[in-house]
Amino acid sequence: MKISVITIIDNVNIGTYLQSFALAQVLEKWGHKVEYIDYSRPSQDVKSLFWASFTKITPWHWPSYWKGLIGRAIILRRQRTIIKQYLTPQHYVGYSSIVKDPPIADIYMTGSDQVWNSVHNRGIDKTFYMAYAPLGAQKIAYAASIGMADFPEEEREETKMLLESYKAISVRELSAIKVLQNLGITSNKIKLVLDPTFLLNRIEWEKIASPRSLSSPYLLCYYVSNEKFDEINYVAQYIAKKRNLKVALLGIGNKKTINCDIFYKNTSPSDFVALFLGASFTVVNSFHGTAFSINFEKDFVSIMPNRFTSRVDGLLHLCGLEDRKYYSGETNLETYLSSIDYSKVTPIIGDKRKESMEFLTRQCGL
Repeated sequence: MKISVITIIDNVNIGTYLQSFALAQVLEKWGHKVEYIDYSRPSQDVKSLFWASFTKITPWHWPSYWKGLIGRAIILRRQRTIIKQYLTPQHYVGYSSIVKDPPIADIYMTGSDQVWNSVHNRGIDKTFYMAYAPLGAQKIAYAASIGMADFPEEEREETKMLLESYKAISVRELSAIKVLQNLGITSNKIKLVLDPTFLLNRIEWEKIASPRSLSSPYLLCYYVSNEKFDEINYVAQYIAKKRNLKVALLGIGNKKTINCDIFYKNTSPSDFVALFLGASFTVVNSFHGTAFSINFEKDFVSIMPNRFTSRVDGLLHLCGLEDRKYYSGETNLETYLSSIDYSKVTPIIGDKRKESMEFLTRQCGL
């Protein structure tokens, strides 16, 4: 069967592309033809932003703004390589473009990441609810994320109507189940599953890792939001000193934001996997940074971003690893030096991976 997937693939977050790749790998292994809709939100599309700059930005700011757009385009091209084989030939920008010429498939799937976060999407983006699919089409959601504590009041009625067209919905956070239930979606229609990156185990991820490595043991820092650099640096330097580790920074863009021995800038998804595989310890402030640390059985500290923390909280709670969460202003870091007992954590992930696979096989007709 042909499965058409819509998910967020227009930003510079490496985790976005790794979760897309993982889901495609599983579905393809089962014999399905997988096609990701090459979709950009108008607020994220490089070409749209370029043309908008002529009317929304003063002329003397054009050079620096355009330089930023060029850098963004280069990063996107490098990161999207991992899912290039799955992309539709046509690139869509905004919901109106996909309505004019929608993809045709046997199953329509909303993929993971914060697809239903109307803050990031600048309101309801009906593309991520697959409103373009034919009436009566088989629509499912796998590991969809909301991120927000609740839908804004003015969006609740329309959001409920869009979600009621789904045959089945799975989400990756316990908090999302409560949000959907409060919206009026029946509980028997919702399933809690793992993020797609957990569908592949360490051995399977090793197959796509680049040969990039460090000769000395290292602590890896990874962040996605431009915040809390002082706290990330504070925690990383303390642990690196105590464990006699070099500090490697994996950041987005070209800016070195914390003290480190080596800085990897604008890396590929394959480099990301390699650096997490080789790390002795990780300090992260993202969901996928936390997810890969757990999947690869790393000792880690997860520093909460300023908002949309329910995704990380839910994952840590599932694994019984709430004590690996760093709280702002915390000064006693000794507890993070202890090693994680993965003999308790890995079986939890294994059981949940089995449940997640069963959900997919059931909904995809296998």
